[in-house]
Amino acid sequence: STTQSYNIFLRVKLPDDFSSWTTAGFNLDYKAESNSSVNVTVFETDGTNIYTSPSGLTNTSWTTLNVDLSGTTSLPGDVVILQLWLSSKDDSSIQVSDIELKYNKWYL
Repeated sequence: STTQSYNIFLRVKLPDDFSSWTTAGFNLDYKAESNSSVNVTVFETDGTNIYTSPSGLTNTSWTTLNVDLSGTTSLPGDVVILQLWLSSKDDSSIQVSDIELKYNKWYL
């Protein structure tokens, strides 16, 4: 009956053809029953917060969160860190699936 919370940290190295972020820098699919939620934060490696999701995302159907990083300056080879904070209580469940990197590419 107590709330169970888990943090998942993912390090993502930006590809060599990275030019800039799109308005959906990351797409994250999630499904959270009542009494469950997910929060997403994106950091640069120096700890600078570049995105925080609205608090306590919940939806009983599969939902895609678009993480808008378009105002963030990043370079090819930079590393960003995604923090997924999952919280659930009672018999509720939360699921996270498909994390898709969305960016503009350098063209030669």
